Amino acid sequence: MFGTEGGAPGHDGDQNVGNWIDPSWPVSGAPWLYVVPWGFREVLKWIGKEYNNAPIYVTENGYADHFSVGTSDPERLEYYKLYINEMLKAVTVDGVNVKGYTAWSLLDNYEWAAGYT
Repeated sequence: MFGTEGGAPGHDGDQNVGNWIDPSWPVSGAPWLYVVPWGFREVLKWIGKEYNNAPIYVTENGYADHFSVGTSDPERLEYYKLYINEMLKAVTVDGVNVKGYTAWSLLDNYEWAAGYT
């Protein structure tokens, strides 16, 4: 899928970039959220380089599931395993200054759905 480069005013057009989604990337329960753990590491590395290795606090990261039932949630477990591992590589191999990480919580859904603060 390709985006519009420098298209009409708005969120997509104002970015002045094209986007591409590899069809092999797994999609989460939200059709616009793909599982690309190596991309998380690349973003952390870019932020570290661009901002002189300033401290990074990941304040929201998580997986929208495909309607798991009960406590069996293997997709989310795999997501966190892969993403936290890539963050660990960014810290230990690439020297990125990650100071904190927060996973999505149940309460995040209330914020999305009804604007609770």
